[in-house]
Amino acid sequence: MPALAFVCAVAILCLVLAILQYRWIATVSEAERDRLRADLDRQIKLLTDEFNTRLNALRGLVPQPSEIDSLGVETAYLRRWQRFDKKSFVKRAAVAIRVDDRLELHRLDSSFKLFDWPEDWSDLREQMIARLSDRGGGSMTENEPSLIEYPRFGKDGREHEWLVIEISIEYTRNVLLPELIRQRFGSAPEFDLQIVFEKGPSLVLFGAGRDRMPDASGRLFEVQYGGPPGPHAGRWVLNAWRTAGPLDDVVNRAKYLNLTVSTTIFLMISAAAWALLQYTRKAYRLADVQMNFVAGISHELRTPLSVIATAAYNLRGRVAQNPAQVEKYGALIQDEADKLTGIVEQVLLYAGSKAGHVIRQREPVLLDAIIAESVQSSRTLFDKANCVVETRIEDHLPVILGDAMALRQVIKNLINNAVKYGTEGGNWVGIFASSNEDRSQVEVRVADRGPGIPLQEQEHIFDAFYRGRQAIADQIHGTGLGLNLVKQIIEAHEGTISVRSDPGHGAEFVIRIPAAAPQYQDEFSHTFG
Repeated sequence: MPALAFVCAVAILCLVLAILQYRWIATVSEAERDRLRADLDRQIKLLTDEFNTRLNALRGLVPQPSEIDSLGVETAYLRRWQRFDKKSFVKRAAVAIRVDDRLELHRLDSSFKLFDWPEDWSDLREQMIARLSDRGGGSMTENEPSLIEYPRFGKDGREHEWLVIEISIEYTRNVLLPELIRQRFGSAPEFDLQIVFEKGPSLVLFGAGRDRMPDASGRLFEVQYGGPPGPHAGRWVLNAWRTAGPLDDVVNRAKYLNLTVSTTIFLMISAAAWALLQYTRKAYRLADVQMNFVAGISHELRTPLSVIATAAYNLRGRVAQNPAQVEKYGALIQDEADKLTGIVEQVLLYAGSKAGHVIRQREPVLLDAIIAESVQSSRTLFDKANCVVETRIEDHLPVILGDAMALRQVIKNLINNAVKYGTEGGNWVGIFASSNEDRSQVEVRVADRGPGIPLQEQEHIFDAFYRGRQAIADQIHGTGLGLNLVKQIIEAHEGTISVRSDPGHGAEFVIRIPAAAPQYQDEFSHTFG
């Protein structure tokens, strides 16, 4: 079957594409994770470099030895300070000068006045006094969060004085860091940043942290004393967390979203392929049914035409001189013409239903009258089948809005089917009509005591062109359109039709049609008494 092969090929192709898509999404997710991590690391590196560059610009406040020799210590330091334009970055600045075996502290601002050591600089003072006899100079403020000391060495290689600077934490927190963050991350950063003092992580200098590992970290406060900083030289640690969650979670969410979209597309393609298979199978079945219909309608038309042609031929001969034979052939021609008329009417009605004209304009009608007319017009059919007809119609049935001609076609079709298929083994047809308790609905039942309808065929009997296997095997005449037209007519009246049948115990078709509005009931009662 070409369609099945095509659908299988599409399914295999979709499966291969799904596997490739899954692998590709996994690869892309890994690459995206690496890219996001590298981008964050780069931004953090640029921010820390900018901060450390501004920090180490403070080293420019230390005069060169030639300036000291020519201007003196006081003038050299004051001149450097006056030229410095980043004073907001500095909370306090002073020069500790070695005088014999003691240290004098001079404030570095507009003057060079001697002043007492601040209480929070006491540890630094003790370290400097302890090193007065030492040679060389390392950092004595590495355990302090905001202090820097720059020693100046004399020609003898000894430390003669120290420039001591205290960084303004307030300015750094409120001005400098927000400025650097805006430059690197924009006005609405996707990260939460926190800066802590490495020697005491409980000392938070900026921002708020999270209760998970940071997505990226960097080092701030890398003080340079003439050479490159060593590993982990920064006193401050900058931690960054993504506000959307951990980097792995962000990437995994994007991965799962892509997988969801891809899976949805895959399922849609699979559903489309499955629907194509189903529609193709239905198309093949419909084609088979239509071919059977063409063959059946050809047979249905050919048989009465042959009978009519034969009867006409005989009437032209000696049979015409025998009144009894003429009457017989006339009745035969009339019966076959009625069959032809019924077939043509069904085909035309089916064509009209496909064009949306299954019923004409609806008007108030009485179903009991329509049932009575239909039963009366089918008397000849009942007599030929030697069939007993039982009718029970409730008095004063509610009026319905409908097409009387179409409803008459419905009742006649159901009666014909009951006689044609349901009188084998029980020549009885029952026709019953009643209303429900609140008279909002009229119910009509047409029943027989024939062989019934097989369960597997009951869901198809209302399909166009469908004929049961037993009817085909018994060569019972029919087009397969009758019940389909009945269903369309009833549904056009906003009603329903169903079948109840146990194989071997007959069949019963149940029609339910809504009653007309109360004003129609009153009008009909007044008109007809």
